[in-house]
Amino acid sequence: MLRNCLKTMNCLGIYKSVYDHVIYDSDNEAAFAAGLESNNRVKVYAKLPDWFKIETPIGTYNPDWAVLFEKDGEERLYLVVETKGNVHDEALRPTEKLKIKCGERHFAAIQTGVRFEKTEGYEDLIKKIAFGSESDITHQTKSVSHTAKINNQRRYRITVEKNYWDSFSIPNNQKTICYAEVDSNFSVTLYKGQNDPNNHVNYNNIPLSSNESKNILDILNCIVSDPITAKKRLNNSDKVFHVGHNNPIYVTVESFDNPNYSDGTVVFSWDCNAMDAKNGFLKDIIEHMKL
Repeated sequence: MLRNCLKTMNCLGIYKSVYDHVIYDSDNEAAFAAGLESNNRVKVYAKLPDWFKIETPIGTYNPDWAVLFEKDGEERLYLVVETKGNVHDEALRPTEKLKIKCGERHFAAIQTGVRFEKTEGYEDLIKKIAFGSESDITHQTKSVSHTAKINNQRRYRITVEKNYWDSFSIPNNQKTICYAEVDSNFSVTLYKGQNDPNNHVNYNNIPLSSNESKNILDILNCIVSDPITAKKRLNNSDKVFHVGHNNPIYVTVESFDNPNYSDGTVVFSWDCNAMDAKNGFLKDIIEHMKL
């Protein structure tokens, strides 16, 4: 009965929380929880219950999340964070703005090591944890932020496959497969192959410039840090369809804890029936993976 109840709610199955599921109130909260799940530096987190309140001069305040985050080898950051789609001061109601300010002052005053953050979402929070306050990160380059999203203790492989149904070709289910491997130093190696008549795929290494490697890292970051939003962006891409045949495209991301890229865990999987994409996230993936 409880399982059926959960199906009817905005409910996300999770593993790193003190609960088995999290009930989210918005897509932003769902993406936030998914990001925490995918980040190996997050040890445990919880969406705070209604009874967890901070007393302020203008009433009680209920933050959204508590997160235990590992940084510099120590589990030393216990965060209470406020997640909003837009947290700029001018977008908040005056009372809510004052309560957030009170929350910040509350944790600063009691000096327990708890850090109170207001954040626009998962990626914004991770940047603040990795580099300090928002004002401190304005001069950080985009490539540096990869360390805040992809765990440098793991390795990743992103694979993209396009099938071309062509009755005049041998084999008639021609496919091109590209996969990029990212090591613990964030170095990217790209391979591309096509199947032969025996359906065997021969791969060749494709040289990449530093900018091309960065583009693939950006794609991987988007997927790993926020898989829910990544799927939405792929689904919303402007696709090109064949009038009579199926031409599936597959996108898969695996995570590995060894340098041999063996016994990996699939952390993302998506597919569609399309020949190509005119624009959108799928178009970016196809182009940057050199399909």
